Amino acid sequence: MVRDFRFHTGETLPINSADDERNPPELGLLDREIKRVKNGRVFLIPASDQTAGHGTTGQARFWKQQLAELLQSAPRKGK
Repeated sequence: MVRDFRFHTGETLPINSADDERNPPELGLLDREIKRVKNGRVFLIPASDQTAGHGTTGQARFWKQQLAELLQSAPRKGK
């Protein structure tokens, strides 16, 4: 299902891994579509002997720092 994120204004951080066999970054879909998101940026986990293709994003150790930074910098409602 494709959603229209042009009107989404919240911080958005899609995460993918360079060795994802189901959503390969080489297709360029995520890079193309993130440009339509006002506050969006992509985090691409580099492939390594520690990554596991599509299953990599299920392992927080690869992206927890980026999520912490996103949450820390996100505007707080009422402030």
